[in-house]
Amino acid sequence: MRAYRKREWASFVVNMTPLIDVVFLIIIFFIMIMSFYEFLPKNVILPSADQSKPSSELKECSVTVTAEGYIVLGTRRIHLSDLAQLLRARFPDPRGHTVEVRGDENTPYEILQKVLQKIAQAGISRIHFATRTPYKRDSTDEGSDKGDK
Repeated sequence: MRAYRKREWASFVVNMTPLIDVVFLIIIFFIMIMSFYEFLPKNVILPSADQSKPSSELKECSVTVTAEGYIVLGTRRIHLSDLAQLLRARFPDPRGHTVEVRGDENTPYEILQKVLQKIAQAGISRIHFATRTPYKRDSTDEGSDKGDK
């Protein structure tokens, strides 16, 4: 017959220091990821263009116009009347600077025209319009069965 010894649960201690270190490292990781993430409206559908090409030039600033008429400068939502002033503050010497205009395909033209006027008032003349390449269907004849002859 064996004699069993009672365990003393009071001496059982979990060291929480490594767990706390891991949790803080995960929190710091997510904070760093969020600071590098570019906040752009995800509901903007760019218009398609047959001759759309990826832009090789560096865009220093982007102005996004949603279908609802909201204007986002970089990652900050702004009012149309403040656009020229904010661009002047960002680019004191506007020569040589490029602004990318990302307009939703359902945005009314009058809003885009006002945005372009505000950009011109800031003295910026180089504007890049963001577009997407349209989806091209395969030109093969899908309906015919070439195996039957």
